[in-house]
Amino acid sequence: MDQPQGLTASVLIGTYNRRAFLMRTLETLDRQSAQGRFEVIVAVDGSTDGTVEAMEAAG
Repeated sequence: MDQPQGLTASVLIGTYNRRAFLMRTLETLDRQSAQGRFEVIVAVDGSTDGTVEAMEAAG
């Protein structure tokens, strides 16, 4: 599998009805100051608590 150019790590988050926790986690990752670039992949499994909408609104 080819690694995207300059990417140091991938963070995979699986979630179900944990909107508030997920948003805090994403905010923490956004403030990360470690060297290198990383991508965040979120897998939402049918959440009904507005998780998807909150992620879309956050960008």
